[in-house]
Amino acid sequence: MRNQRKVSSLLIHRAQREIGILVIVVLLITTLCLAFLVHLTLLQAMKEAGADVASGGVLETLLVFKRLLLDRMLVSLGLGIFLIGFIVIKAMHRATGPLGRVVSTLRTLVDGEIPKEIVVRQGDYYVELVEEVNRVIRTFQASRRGKG
Repeated sequence: MRNQRKVSSLLIHRAQREIGILVIVVLLITTLCLAFLVHLTLLQAMKEAGADVASGGVLETLLVFKRLLLDRMLVSLGLGIFLIGFIVIKAMHRATGPLGRVVSTLRTLVDGEIPKEIVVRQGDYYVELVEEVNRVIRTFQASRRGKG
């Protein structure tokens, strides 16, 4: 029964779950920041327009608002894109690192050599796969010792 898995672990892996949660959190934070910027921009536009609003200068107020909001949103979106890119790159390194080491180890095995066990870094994904490959390596090492 050791090889049985929960249905939920088959449907969504840890990497998928964490990346999904991170993207949702970043999008929520970006949305809150944009809402706050709209609020601040409205306040500043009303201050800059001042007496014009009281005398019917709504068009001027809206033009000031448009300019201020556009500037702030471009900066916010640029920072959001940078942050999402950073998170995705970091997450992908945690996924591709172990897979690259597994591929390299399998190539070594195919070449007839017995490689050293794969070392898993803290936070890496696919730990179970790496542990199984390490088990294969130990099996090959034990069989070679038995022959030698």
